Amino acid sequence: MAILATVFSFIGQYPIILLIGFALYCLVFYISLMFTKPKAGRNPFIGDTRRPPNPIIHDKALRDKVIKQGFAQKKIPSDIDVIVIGSGISGLTTAALLAKAGKKCVVLEQHDQAGGCCHTFVEKGFEFDSGIHYIGEMQHRTLQRTLFEQISDGQVQWQPLEQNFDTVAVGPSGKAKMYPLLSGKTEFRQSLVDNFPNDTEAIDKFLNMLKKARGCFLYFVMLKVLPVKLCNWIVSLRLLEVFTNYGTYANMTTTEYLDSISDNDQLKAVLGYCFGDYGTTPDSSSVVMHSLLINHFAYASSYPIGGASEIAMNIIPVIERSGGRVFVRANVTDIIIEKGRAVGVRVSKGDAPIEIRAKTVVSAGGIPNTLKLLPTDVAKKTTVFDLMQDRSIESGVGAFSLFVGLKGTTEELGLKAQNLWAFTDADLNGKFHSFCSHEPDVDNPVDIPLLFISFPSTKDPTWEERYPGKSVCTVVTLGNYNWFQQWQDDKVMHRGDDYEALKTSFSKQMWSQVCKFYPQLEDKVEYMELGSPVTNNYYIRSTKGEIYGLDHNKNRFRPDLATKLRPEIGVPGLYLTGQDVLVCGFSGGMFSGMVTASAMLHRNLMQDCIKLNGVIKKKEKQQEKGDKKTN
Repeated sequence: MAILATVFSFIGQYPIILLIGFALYCLVFYISLMFTKPKAGRNPFIGDTRRPPNPIIHDKALRDKVIKQGFAQKKIPSDIDVIVIGSGISGLTTAALLAKAGKKCVVLEQHDQAGGCCHTFVEKGFEFDSGIHYIGEMQHRTLQRTLFEQISDGQVQWQPLEQNFDTVAVGPSGKAKMYPLLSGKTEFRQSLVDNFPNDTEAIDKFLNMLKKARGCFLYFVMLKVLPVKLCNWIVSLRLLEVFTNYGTYANMTTTEYLDSISDNDQLKAVLGYCFGDYGTTPDSSSVVMHSLLINHFAYASSYPIGGASEIAMNIIPVIERSGGRVFVRANVTDIIIEKGRAVGVRVSKGDAPIEIRAKTVVSAGGIPNTLKLLPTDVAKKTTVFDLMQDRSIESGVGAFSLFVGLKGTTEELGLKAQNLWAFTDADLNGKFHSFCSHEPDVDNPVDIPLLFISFPSTKDPTWEERYPGKSVCTVVTLGNYNWFQQWQDDKVMHRGDDYEALKTSFSKQMWSQVCKFYPQLEDKVEYMELGSPVTNNYYIRSTKGEIYGLDHNKNRFRPDLATKLRPEIGVPGLYLTGQDVLVCGFSGGMFSGMVTASAMLHRNLMQDCIKLNGVIKKKEKQQEKGDKKTN
């Protein structure tokens, strides 16, 4: 023991020795990989596949041929390389990248339309998006933009929101103080300073932290893509904590950080406002997750022209070019395991399920659902089973979505392409926890502490052409899944009067609070429907009404858990993709698809994409210079 103490004391005085030892280990490790790892697959980013955008297809029948291809045994291609379970952005990204690398992929979606939370639906002549409210990083030549353009052939165009993209309202309904936030690096800071002129020092500390925490996220991604043995070595020696500031930010909650820089409750509420974008209150979320969302949206936010369904509409043809297909109404009941390896899936169809075989299976359905699809003995041997059992990871909080159809155009109703985040109190944590701890009273509903209010019809320049004289509003909030749990096994549309009464109560309360901010809408309602947490279970296969997958608390960012929440979970032939692998949202799902495709192709697709991004950026700068000379 004395010898060990002496060794550790020496290393403590000279930590460079540990760093040199680690570098030598990495060198030896990668040299060994050069001789042992499988041959790398084709590079899906070998060339720029963008082309001039085609006109948007508005004809419903033509669109259905792409995004609503019903599953049937006779349609299944032969010699399938990969089966992907789930057609959300992560499943589609994985399949598209693999297709561009020459793989034949079949994507199976249990819903009647491909796209997951990127799909839209029409009710009573109104179109609603189910989950895409705004996307960051599409107005500049970012890595995200290049990735998306390559999996969609550059066919989806993006419309910027108002520069005042978000407004945070803090206070009781009808008496809230409004804090507008502007997009743009300098404009975002200035809008915070304009709102809080006496808190410039705290604001600058926060903005400086955003840069550092964003850098920390790269270490988080590293733990998903480096070989498991190397990551375990990094974790066991606590190298990230010793040599980087990852541990500092990953283990700090958003509330802890905000409390450390300010005692102004209103400022802290505004800086912590977007926790609804990942579903975890500031007192539980890692500041790394929170900073990632602020960075993502603050410098430019956009909406897909033609609506969110344009995303699946233009990725599916990329998958089909390599012989693949994307089927809907294809409910996967089991992942077939033979000799310990995933070799296919079973899809429910009438009395006899249909078996589909492939070399590899990818699940984009989330960890809880994937474990249910596996035989029990196989599920127990995965690297994530114990994490669910001991609740190191668990499903996120339930969500509600209110869809409202309105009579009148954007101009007539006085609406703008922006979002409103309405909080009834600056105590974001306390009000939300109090709200979730009480049983709802149908006859005497209380104010809902958080509402995200959005008008998709204002964000899409093609809306008026498609739905003249109409507008839509989407309102999202979070709540306790237990309020609706008793109806989780009931058939949709047949859950009874008590369920409908509870839904109606929430709908009326949410809309009443919305109308405090937009009184001109009160008598314009032509359609209203609430999607409850059990609605999410039915349509997007949530397990507890969540829309962001596993809870994004600070546990998610622990190095040991980050290493285990990766595409490989210990079952040969089976990979994971989706929000549970990386982080939530459109961007998180898309990059998780890249991480999974990287693991399957045995190549660093991030590096490939970065290289192509640089080539495109250079061409665009040359084009910009040429245009200036011409003018």
